[in-house]
Amino acid sequence: MLELTDKQRDIQGRARELAKEFATRAAQHDADRSAPVENFARLREAGFHDLVIPEKLGGGGGGMFEWTLAAEELAQGCAATTMAFNMHVSATGMITRPEVMGLDETIRQRVADQVTNGALLCASATEPGSSSRDLTNILPTMPATPDGNGGYILNGRKAFVSNVESCDYVLLYVMPTDATAIDDCVSILVPTDSDGMSVIDVWDTHGMRATRSNQVNYENVAVGAEHVLARRPGLFFDALTQGGLYFAHGFTATYLGLGLGMLNWAKQFLDGRINKLVSQPMSYHPDARRRIGELATLLEAARMQTRAVSWLGDRKLDDALIHQMWIAKAAMSVALAKASESLPVICGASSLFKTQPLGRMLRDAATANIMPPSYDALLDMIGSAEMQLDPTQIQPALKPKT
Repeated sequence: MLELTDKQRDIQGRARELAKEFATRAAQHDADRSAPVENFARLREAGFHDLVIPEKLGGGGGGMFEWTLAAEELAQGCAATTMAFNMHVSATGMITRPEVMGLDETIRQRVADQVTNGALLCASATEPGSSSRDLTNILPTMPATPDGNGGYILNGRKAFVSNVESCDYVLLYVMPTDATAIDDCVSILVPTDSDGMSVIDVWDTHGMRATRSNQVNYENVAVGAEHVLARRPGLFFDALTQGGLYFAHGFTATYLGLGLGMLNWAKQFLDGRINKLVSQPMSYHPDARRRIGELATLLEAARMQTRAVSWLGDRKLDDALIHQMWIAKAAMSVALAKASESLPVICGASSLFKTQPLGRMLRDAATANIMPPSYDALLDMIGSAEMQLDPTQIQPALKPKT
């Protein structure tokens, strides 16, 4: 097991205390599908805003490993808050690391200063019609027209933009109208108060309701050159691969924390549940021991894999580690599915009343397998890599448009 430093234990402890506070508001935000803005403020006050910004840029100096430790704790209190804030971590992590988008230090420092001064970011790549079953399907096609002065005019729609109503800037990936290659891409940090930018409230969902992952419409949104981060062919896929930790691994850490929260809640619930005619709590029942033991085993294995990928990825991310990153996400998905299957059975009907958090946790957990890459896509990529298949010989699952 990786030995934590004093700084990492402090991050873990601060996150654990915040989780207790977030848990007191989680049910209401879920019921109202309201943005947990007070939680975001508390995360800022507790020093998590600039957690993954390098120290030389004035940030907290942490990496994905530190965010993993924090997310494991925070999601036990409110998974939706953690998922929404993960998009801030994703954006700040990808922008401030030169290996992701190749940004020069002047740009990275400017964004770092904005964040350390309180700016909240989110990331936006998905467009209507995209699918988490196929990562190649999410290549940006929303048009950006050059304005002749280094800026762009934006028109189009983005979908599933978590936390957009609470943040100050959106990290946006778009396709320039003068593109010379199909993968030509521009990354822009768009101020959310830009004229012509509007949020369409469609996020009335089964789970993760407080993330408010709504649709955003852009109608002749003018963005100046000072907000343009980079442009080049292959930029988006570089962000997905070189920035893979910050693109996808934060999802794994967040859902892992949710699973750990479900396990810890169940242990307390069973220990306090004594049925009539018996003298021992339900935690002593052999079915409870078996199901809790199985779930704890799966979650601990997923946690070790997730932490290992985070720690190694902070040092070097290569194809072999990306493969392990997908395995970690799959392991988390298996563990969370087992939690969703087992806990209602062993905890009984009384655990599903709205006075208990399990129902909300189950609904949040239902979104894990569709968060990109989806569980089916994960297994496909893992299986193809394990069998060393030639990607050019793999046929598309569905007939492409002609």
